[in-house]
Amino acid sequence: MRGAVEAGVPLGPLTTLRVGGPAAVLVRAEAPGDLAAVAEECAATARPWLIVGRGSNLLVADEGWAGVAVTLGRGFRGVRVDGTVVEAGAAEPMSVLATAVARLDLGGLAFGVAIPGAWAARCA
Repeated sequence: MRGAVEAGVPLGPLTTLRVGGPAAVLVRAEAPGDLAAVAEECAATARPWLIVGRGSNLLVADEGWAGVAVTLGRGFRGVRVDGTVVEAGAAEPMSVLATAVARLDLGGLAFGVAIPGAWAARCA
């Protein structure tokens, strides 16, 4: 596994509202293999898991999250364009994706400039 695994990490700093308790386990995934390892371990132990993303749609209880929280690192960023098909990594900020699409004179994502989250998409 290329990413990091830590116990008891506060999730509040990873959210837009900056509130909330710790995750039992936090995994910082850097490659698809990291996600496969998390999925395998969670399935084997019946432990719940969630992808934190950029934290803009996440509100964590003060008591925290008893499962495995996963953040996606730089290995999940990037924008690729093939004609009018745009592929974006799941950790690519929406504002970066919207700007890249606009620079290519492709429409449909102008609304994304003001969204603080990230988005994995395949748009045609």
